[in-house]
Amino acid sequence: LTLGDKESMGRSGRTSKKKAVAKTAAVPSKRSGKRKVVRKAASTERRSALLASLRRRNEKPRETAFEGSSLREALDSIAQLPSKKGPPVFSGRTNKGKRLLLAAETEQLETVLAHPAFRADPTATILDHLANTLS
Repeated sequence: LTLGDKESMGRSGRTSKKKAVAKTAAVPSKRSGKRKVVRKAASTERRSALLASLRRRNEKPRETAFEGSSLREALDSIAQLPSKKGPPVFSGRTNKGKRLLLAAETEQLETVLAHPAFRADPTATILDHLANTLS
């Protein structure tokens, strides 16, 4: 036994498991070599299958003729639908947003003030509006 072997020996006189594992880990076993070959073959097979499917997808014939009538019909049907889009909502985060919000609110206030029901009885009109909005 050499000095290095004596240092790695424990009380039982055997070499420690850590040293034994470290020595054998440097040389791959036959089994791990076979596993590596199998994994590499499986990876190559998956890659070739993926490339083949991509080639098939790209080789599909494309229709060159374009019929615009169906597109026109679809656009006409969309144009006839009622618009669900309300007035734009502006955030007050930027200066431009604040200006646009002020302009929209000013216009809305002028519309409310010009309404005949509001001119006749403002309190009743506001209460009626709140009842309709919250119910």
